[in-house]
Amino acid sequence: MKTLNVTIIVAIALAITFSGVIVMIQEEEGGKEETENEPTGTDNEPGETGVVFKENGVTSLYVDAFGDAEGELVDQLSDSKLADIVKFSVQKMGEDRAELVQVESLRKRMTRYGMEVESATCDVQGVGGEGPLVTTMSWEISNFARREENHWSISFEWVDNLAAARGILAEEKDTWVLVRNTAQNFNIPAVSYRRISHSHIILPKGSQNVQYSVPSEELVTRYGGGTYDKSSISLKRVGDRPHVIENMISVTLSENKITVTTENLLENSRPYRISYQRDTPESWCFLNSIDSVRLDLKYGMGPRKNYWISDVEGNEYRLGLEEILYCTADKIISIVEGEEFSIQIPSFEGVSSWGETDWEASWELLPKEEYVDLAREVRKDWSAGKEIRGPVDTSIGKVGLRNLTYTFTRVLDSYGEGGDLPGEIRFAPSLSWGLSLDGEEISPEIAYFLLSEPDVLTNTPAVENIVSEVRGHCQSRIELPKKLLKWTNKNITYNILSFGATSEEILKSREGKCADFSNVYLALLRSAGIPARRVSGWIVYDPSTWSPPEEMGFVVGKTPDGRPIAGHAWTEVFLPQEGWTPADPTAGRFENLPYEIYLPARQSWMDALGAYETTRGPL
Repeated sequence: MKTLNVTIIVAIALAITFSGVIVMIQEEEGGKEETENEPTGTDNEPGETGVVFKENGVTSLYVDAFGDAEGELVDQLSDSKLADIVKFSVQKMGEDRAELVQVESLRKRMTRYGMEVESATCDVQGVGGEGPLVTTMSWEISNFARREENHWSISFEWVDNLAAARGILAEEKDTWVLVRNTAQNFNIPAVSYRRISHSHIILPKGSQNVQYSVPSEELVTRYGGGTYDKSSISLKRVGDRPHVIENMISVTLSENKITVTTENLLENSRPYRISYQRDTPESWCFLNSIDSVRLDLKYGMGPRKNYWISDVEGNEYRLGLEEILYCTADKIISIVEGEEFSIQIPSFEGVSSWGETDWEASWELLPKEEYVDLAREVRKDWSAGKEIRGPVDTSIGKVGLRNLTYTFTRVLDSYGEGGDLPGEIRFAPSLSWGLSLDGEEISPEIAYFLLSEPDVLTNTPAVENIVSEVRGHCQSRIELPKKLLKWTNKNITYNILSFGATSEEILKSREGKCADFSNVYLALLRSAGIPARRVSGWIVYDPSTWSPPEEMGFVVGKTPDGRPIAGHAWTEVFLPQEGWTPADPTAGRFENLPYEIYLPARQSWMDALGAYETTRGPL
């Protein structure tokens, strides 16, 4: 069960691995992708054989009286050929960039559980010379434990089951290929990659009646070919604080292919919950309790039927989303007017229509004067007993009342952090409800593929000039993504020895590897309002047409059935009528890719959100 056990050091090597081949593949082999209709994982775990790559990690999370947590991770990759590859990758991309990769990986993993990471830092030591590579990380998670009716709860449940299962399986397969390539590159017949990790959740002083829900004492996830995770959970008290401890061993065997499918992983996923009883702090108030609503709406986990919301005197109220809409609007106006705030909800007939939200509103800025006026209108109409109907008209488009509620909770979260109402707030669509595009409903997940990332810098002057120039030569909407791909392919020169560059830096140097081609193309597309996602993974290639530099031999390898594969990166573009459409700016191909895809890893909305928040902070 992968929860807090985040041995993530190989993320650095994988960031370098997907450097890309110069695509010169025979056309008749192109466009295929291996399916998952293969046998499932094995029922046993063969013993480790040959050389063993070892990694050890300890994660500690200290939960305070408000349910917020401070996390620490110390991870050590023992001296080995795999460690040499990771060290090489760090040296090439630079320690600052490598540390950013680790922070981004952590945020993405925590996003799977609807956990918002803040103030994350990373330090990598031992890059030069022999010895272990040590990574130390720290971070904070607000509302790690949620206040409920008479207890607190910590939930490790995926917010998007399918996307999370696909992401975890892609990580396992990428790790397997990297370990296998390392063995082949150094002529090692058999390799085991063993990760031992321990996580400690240290509950607050005074916590009583601690319980955790797991189906058995020992949990095993088998990925096939002898690759597996095995974990156990226990509870003990250290001093005056209870500790919930998870011990995990993960073993990846290089010889045998991972065969478990996404469906198998979904069937065998084991979410669990920790609950404990403890009094709320004396200063617990409306802003503390309303934040659980914000997080549910942010990650698409709600709304729940009712929430337990507190006032300044510690009284708790059971409120539904309608009452929360009124209370958040009332709180905003109370702040503006300097009024005393209390939870007093006038009688009303209910919301007669929540209304839809325009797609075009996504990520636009809503000024303070406008969201305050909206809050004032909600409070006035409610108090007058008028019918409450959505959507509401705004300067950024129509906004449904559910999304307006989410916006109000985000305004109050900003107020709670800084002590002032924000001068403007970027409208973020909740993952709980669809958006309206040209009269049709569209998933809000798609909007998250418009966001910037550490290496994908959108709406810069250079990017907007290119988009404007190319758009001027387009006769229809569908032409723009094709012409932007052609521009990227023609104006960037391939260079596998490009490391750790942003899309802006590549636009200046005009050279880079396949990941750089993809970053530039993503920056152009997203700035043009076209959702697009990255895809990285392994493709079948022809060694006679291309080979990597000797020191980067680990980016290529052979499958168990002898086919040559190489790490590569490309993209997929979202077209409203066609859906996700493959596009490879390195190869200059749109729709039909000129190679067989062996193992793809597609960016999820959780990945896109985690990447954005790595440099921009929580939305």
